[in-house]
Amino acid sequence: MKRLKKNLSKKACSYPFYLKKPLLFLVILSILSLLALGGFSSPPPALAQGGGTYKWEWQNPLPQGNHLRGVSALDPTHVWAVGDVGTILFYDGSSWSPQSSGTGNNLWGVSALDSTHVWVVGDD
Repeated sequence: MKRLKKNLSKKACSYPFYLKKPLLFLVILSILSLLALGGFSSPPPALAQGGGTYKWEWQNPLPQGNHLRGVSALDPTHVWAVGDVGTILFYDGSSWSPQSSGTGNNLWGVSALDSTHVWVVGDD
């Protein structure tokens, strides 16, 4: 009688699989969701437009190495990006070129009104 009672108490306290190993359950559920939605079937639209092999590549300067924090674009030939250690980059439609900021502080944002009026904000 004791043995039967002991076995019954173990079954009454057992938890479902997904409560015993919740991380594994979530990983399996995520993979199944991606497969059901076609998540592995095609590249993102932004990469699909270029054709050929889909990969990110550094453009000039190769690489500049600082984190970029803000970007402003007037058109495809007037683009500014700013970032850590006073980094300012300008894109003229074909390549990026570094610009002098006069500071070594981090720059957080940039806004361009036209090609000669560009404001940058950063640490003091």
